[in-house]
Amino acid sequence: MMPLSPVHLGVTGDEGSGVILRWTRRSRLGWRWLDGADAPLGEEVEAYVVTILAGDLTVRSETVSDPFWTYFPDAIAADRVLAAGMPLTAAVRQRGTFGVGPAAHFDLSF
Repeated sequence: MMPLSPVHLGVTGDEGSGVILRWTRRSRLGWRWLDGADAPLGEEVEAYVVTILAGDLTVRSETVSDPFWTYFPDAIAADRVLAAGMPLTAAVRQRGTFGVGPAAHFDLSF
């Protein structure tokens, strides 16, 4: 009943100009790509929870409606202060009709 974790993770940019995280959603309703069109969403709305972590500590969490998120330089700098020297990672979960699915993880060691 829960959405699947996103796949095909990508990170572009750098700490100074900002970082864009991208991913591809998966559908729990459509597994085959028969007509060249995208798989059906399978949820009431398309939504993702992006969480920035320093170890187990959540330093930022945002909900977005597109399969990408921009991590702006000022936010990166603020989160680095909160992280107190720990490396930052990102977790992305698809929000579904019945709850939030498992996370896909990004390494943010830039």
